[in-house]
Amino acid sequence: MNWAFTAPGRVRFEKDEPFCFIQPVEQRRIAAFEPVRTAPDDDADLARHYEAWKEVRTVFNARMADSDPVAIKQAWQRYYFRGEYPDQASKPEGHVNKRRLATLPDAPPATTTMPAVNFRVWSAVTAAKPDAPDG
Repeated sequence: MNWAFTAPGRVRFEKDEPFCFIQPVEQRRIAAFEPVRTAPDDDADLARHYEAWKEVRTVFNARMADSDPVAIKQAWQRYYFRGEYPDQASKPEGHVNKRRLATLPDAPPATTTMPAVNFRVWSAVTAAKPDAPDG
């Protein structure tokens, strides 16, 4: 989800309305990722798909600009959303347009209790001593 806040003020999210997507990924896996920049023409298949998409998209935008009722009714082409290429009917393997994850389970009950600490008399200096009372 992307939010663009364009002016100062308050934002309100209704109960049960999603406001973020948390994807837990280990930091070391992200740090180990090494992106590579290549030109689209380095992959002939990718270049062909891009050119086909660009041509279909240019024609569609021209039809929208001319107020073509069929294009206006279509509103947007949805190729990316559906994982389709404009020049073929098959979808790329593994395309996902909506994640369906398991719900987060309830936390297990606490098995240990922390000792009570009297913070009115507690001090980090005395707590660091091996035989210091908890206060």
